[in-house]
Amino acid sequence: MAHETIINAGGGGTWDIVAPDSVTIDPTVDPQTGVTTGLRIFVDFTYDQYINSPSAAIHFIGPITDPNGKPAPLKSYPGLVVPTTFEIRNDLGVPMTGINVTLLNDDATAIPGRDTQNAHPDDYAHFHQILPTSFSDKLTGTVDPSLKAFDPTLQPAFLGPPTGGKNSPSFFDTFGTIQPDAIGHLGGANLNGTFTLHSEDTPGPTGGSFVLSWFTLDADPVAPDPNIVRVFSKDVLPTEVKDHAGDGKTYVFAGISAAKIDLPSLSFVDKSTNTVAGLKLAGSPVEPAVFGDLTLGENTSLTVQNGLQISHGTFTLEEAATAHLTLEGKSTIGGQGIVNVSSPDHRGLVTLNGDLTVADDDNNFLLVNAHLDGNGMMFISAAHDTVTVNAVDGVTINVTTGTLNIEHPTDFHGTLGPITKDATINLLQATDVTHALFETASGMLHLLNDHDADRGDIHINGNASGITLNRILPSDSFIALHNGGEGNIGIKFT
Repeated sequence: MAHETIINAGGGGTWDIVAPDSVTIDPTVDPQTGVTTGLRIFVDFTYDQYINSPSAAIHFIGPITDPNGKPAPLKSYPGLVVPTTFEIRNDLGVPMTGINVTLLNDDATAIPGRDTQNAHPDDYAHFHQILPTSFSDKLTGTVDPSLKAFDPTLQPAFLGPPTGGKNSPSFFDTFGTIQPDAIGHLGGANLNGTFTLHSEDTPGPTGGSFVLSWFTLDADPVAPDPNIVRVFSKDVLPTEVKDHAGDGKTYVFAGISAAKIDLPSLSFVDKSTNTVAGLKLAGSPVEPAVFGDLTLGENTSLTVQNGLQISHGTFTLEEAATAHLTLEGKSTIGGQGIVNVSSPDHRGLVTLNGDLTVADDDNNFLLVNAHLDGNGMMFISAAHDTVTVNAVDGVTINVTTGTLNIEHPTDFHGTLGPITKDATINLLQATDVTHALFETASGMLHLLNDHDADRGDIHINGNASGITLNRILPSDSFIALHNGGEGNIGIKFT
């Protein structure tokens, strides 16, 4: 499918831009005159475009001022002159090496573009102000220095401002590698970082109309899995889902972004009931600054049958107070993955009915500022992993190594353990807890204040039947001593 964007080019007349749905055309318009003063082109380069090159093209249709005429060398005509940026995202799922971007006039067969000595050639669409350093990675700013430009006669073209006697480029190649989900950015030497897209209203039956097309020079993609839905940035607006039945779809947050405003967003709207197969944030180890954002609206439920799979990026879940997320199956946070769950007053509900593993020794982090319940198990298993929970009911948390922070331990009604000597347990906001009582028969740790009032109960699993607690003064810590050979476990109250 295609969509149209009509722009006012001032003296160059009205232009109709026809682009596939995977392309965003974003004009900047002067509010006083209505004239387009800038253009942003964003291409989501998909497998369909890869196998069907006509879909990897944008048609710029300009006015026809002299259908029976012919362009004259070294003569100028009005037309489209607009500062432009061009961005292309690799949605092939594999690295692609090099891209080609070409401007080709509709009448190129009859008039192949020979006005190459004109600073503003009148018989072929062209670029101005592209430099050898104009193509870069949008996230990191890393320049691809391999850019080469050519005119329609395949001669190397001049890069820079329009210059008399120099041939302006109509296409260019780059030869660097664009990682999956990364965005290549083409700017230029104009003051606002743009290049100029220029096509004169050439006399003839098609005027100055032209096609802008693109393809990769080298990639080996495979057909996408129909059960994978890739969620990309839609500028500020999220991809909205309502009452999504369990049809085997897994949503993959695939965009790479340097700022939260550009993150790929998925929103399950108010008062909807949804089931999906899985949620994944699969960032690139090369560019780990990946963001994914999931929003659950009021009175909305979401069941994830195969759990969360988060790596090399930050995943944010924003829950309304009446929303409910259920995780089944096996969830994993690894590869520098970070998960933040937030809800007003911690009232949103997250139910863990499967396993959630915080794995890999590379600073993974899980923060649950919501009510966590369920019959599942959470595993913390690497020294630099940190998990912070708030109100908990039912869930068992196993800490082999790493750190568990329990905020408001009075609201913790889960099970802790087994715990090893390499674990760190911090009970936060437990300032009125002065000592503890451990019941060996039940494995229950009672946190008490000065008046022996119970301020929280934590069930200890594993070899807890032999645990004893010793207060270390003047610090705010207890030492849990196991008789099963596990050694000392520090429990800190702050």
